[in-house]
Amino acid sequence: MKTIKKQSKINIIFIMLYIVLISLLIFNGLNISNSYRKFEDKHIKTIEKEISDVIENNSDPKTIASKLEKLTEDYLLEIGLTKDNKDIYSSISFGPSYNKMNNINPQALLFEAQGEIRGYDLWYAIYSPNSSDFSSKFLVSQLGISILSLLLISFMFFNTRKQMIKPLEQIKESINNIKDYNFEGVKSSEDVINREFYEFSSSLEKTIDNVSRSYTHLEIELKEQEERLSNIITFSKSLVHNLKTPAHQLILRSQHSLNKPDESNERLRETLITNIKISDKMITQINQILDILKKDDNNYLSNIESVDVSRLFHETVRTFENDMRLKNNFPNLILEDDVKVSTNYASLQILLFNLVSNTVTYSPEETEISFVVKSQDDSVIIETINEATEEDINRIKKSEHLFSNLEPSSTNKYSSGVGMFIIKEMIANLCGEYNLFVEDSVIRIQAIIPKDSGRHEA
Repeated sequence: MKTIKKQSKINIIFIMLYIVLISLLIFNGLNISNSYRKFEDKHIKTIEKEISDVIENNSDPKTIASKLEKLTEDYLLEIGLTKDNKDIYSSISFGPSYNKMNNINPQALLFEAQGEIRGYDLWYAIYSPNSSDFSSKFLVSQLGISILSLLLISFMFFNTRKQMIKPLEQIKESINNIKDYNFEGVKSSEDVINREFYEFSSSLEKTIDNVSRSYTHLEIELKEQEERLSNIITFSKSLVHNLKTPAHQLILRSQHSLNKPDESNERLRETLITNIKISDKMITQINQILDILKKDDNNYLSNIESVDVSRLFHETVRTFENDMRLKNNFPNLILEDDVKVSTNYASLQILLFNLVSNTVTYSPEETEISFVVKSQDDSVIIETINEATEEDINRIKKSEHLFSNLEPSSTNKYSSGVGMFIIKEMIANLCGEYNLFVEDSVIRIQAIIPKDSGRHEA
């Protein structure tokens, strides 16, 4: 800070000196006529003094005459000196008249005088001096001031440049240090810019340290969640695999009952055949799930094929006919014809299944359920609309998150509590958009998926 104040004082002094020199230069230029007049006055006084000294200090007329002649050689002037009407010295010829004034062209004269000194009658006429003497002195003076001004402003320029360049070079170095996260290389300085930049870098370093610590905590938490998810997936594989056993046993028992020769009840036969079909379908789906779970890559989910959304949605709704019949629900299918998408069939099937399952599960008895499929530009809109209790609406909102701890509700004891999370994840896999709308007791789940999922993934 002291250095900055010192530099500021030096700059102010130099600026004031520069102003003084420039003012002096201008003043001399404007005052040149007065200066020349002073030069002429000084020239006159010098000659008058030398003439006076010659006459005052010498008594011999011949000596006086020789020295006056020397003066006329040294200066541009005329001298006439007489005593008792007798010429002692005269640089020009005059008549016997005492008055010698006004005999020379006044335009050529600078000064003319006549008088008496030590009994001598003196007359002298001084011509205008050579202006080159004055001009040379004036030019030397002006040139000297100009050189001083130039030196001063040059010093100011280099000093200012040094004061500016040095901080800029330092801040450039500081920026490079920050790029390399070398905060120790950022140094404070006397100038304001680098001082503030140093304070900024110190604050940034503290912020990065805090973020790094927070990031470390997040990494640990994420690792714990990954381990938890891995354990959940492993456990889920076991549970899903175990589902095959009762389904397979049901198929074996049903086939055994059908193969009995004494079996004649047609209704029972139809029930057994239906059980076999359902169990076979369930085992097929379980195998598909296990096939997906055992793969480490996304190749299975990257298979793209053309799917009729309306047809698949209609088939999925029919799967839940018995559930809706038991609850006296009224399905309202609003399905546009020939709505096709190029997407992953398994993901779309899981999405539609969970949409219908979620809607049927949370619909109160004797209410209408709407299933909608419509095309819009490059997308397909899939919606389910149903009424729900306040408890179930809150449950649906919470089930959007994977690790939500949801207990079975009083009305839906078989609910897993992860249906909405699966819906969101499947929509994300299909590069789509998920929306949940709640108005009073009506809930609307909307999935907007592109008609060409492969192109959106690219």
